[in-house]
Amino acid sequence: MVWDSAKQDSALFQYLSSLVALRRSHPVWSRGEFQMLSVDDARRVYAFERAGMGVRGIVVINDGNESSSVRIASGVKDGVTCSEVWPASGLPCQVPGGFLEITVPARSGKIYLEVKK
Repeated sequence: MVWDSAKQDSALFQYLSSLVALRRSHPVWSRGEFQMLSVDDARRVYAFERAGMGVRGIVVINDGNESSSVRIASGVKDGVTCSEVWPASGLPCQVPGGFLEITVPARSGKIYLEVKK
């Protein structure tokens, strides 16, 4: 542990703190039912959900070196809202034809939350 604050990686600390805060923001992230949605080993893109308590959280991770897209069957319909919660844009989901289409930059991830009204 580096105790000298001038030598600490504050950007990494803020990045990890934002993920911890998101996990604490709703019980679905720690107690929701886990299901893998998509695995693409060739592109190194993975998607999974945590669902329960009237909420569905979707996590998409791109560990590849290029931007990549994934198409996931979505539960978004009447009475359900969906938004991007990390990075914390709050942008609503685009769900053409009942599928959530997500493009994730290289070496990054996106997290969405679907909430039944």
